[in-house]
Amino acid sequence: MSTGTWLAARWHRLRGWLLVALLLTLMVGGWRMLGLERRFIYFPSQEVGPSPADFGLQGEEFRVATPDGERLHGLYLRRDPTTTTRPTLLFAHGNAGTAPGRLPRAAQWLQRLDVDAVLYDYRGYGQSSGSPSEQGTYTDARTVYDWLRQRGVAAERIVLFGESLGCAVSIQLALDRPVRGVILEAPFLSIRAMAKRLLPWLPLGPLLRTRYDNQAKIGRVEAPVFIVHGSDDELIPHEQGAALFAAAREPKRFLSVPGAHHNDVPRVGGAAYLDALDAFLRSLDRR
Repeated sequence: MSTGTWLAARWHRLRGWLLVALLLTLMVGGWRMLGLERRFIYFPSQEVGPSPADFGLQGEEFRVATPDGERLHGLYLRRDPTTTTRPTLLFAHGNAGTAPGRLPRAAQWLQRLDVDAVLYDYRGYGQSSGSPSEQGTYTDARTVYDWLRQRGVAAERIVLFGESLGCAVSIQLALDRPVRGVILEAPFLSIRAMAKRLLPWLPLGPLLRTRYDNQAKIGRVEAPVFIVHGSDDELIPHEQGAALFAAAREPKRFLSVPGAHHNDVPRVGGAAYLDALDAFLRSLDRR
């Protein structure tokens, strides 16, 4: 091979690698400049929604400031405003909708379970200010927890309840603050695992800054854990909930709801679902 041919071949290969590097740079830059990661994860709504009175609930609105200057909006629902001795479900909702949109669920809890409940919106959702992010949702959860403690609710009366994205928020909060128990409904392994499932043809893993790595954290949660998952969940596979359950410490419980999808676990589960929640909450009182 002549020197000219060898140089041409080297330049051809180098040009190919430069083209790949350029495409990857454009892909990363576009992904970040367009905020595609955030749009992939969060679907905030500013809908005001119903009020507790619409469901016959006694509740108060609250607003609380986060350490980084955001204002969060929430609802504190109580069966009896004169006492704080009942278990309080601190609910972290999924990546769409708002806290008032979960009032039908809260009405079921207060009617069928001996609990109070706190619903709140992450930054950028509902009437809360700001824009959502992984660290932001963790800060929001800690802020509402601390507000609840200041209201006189003891740590041993607080049970975290996460829904979908809220499972990640609840798991982190259980590592940051003492709690009585943790309920996880439709949890996922991590954002990378979800990206691989939903967009398998795109190599998003190296681009993702948001982790929500539940698989790496669940084994460090010391409080009792109850995981609920629909058998036919089309968004977050049942297998991911089962894998988190396997990685969690004892004591733990798992409820598979036959025929349930991602958003209809309470409806499909019906009385058996509420009975399982009640049994878990009662088991915490026996510890």
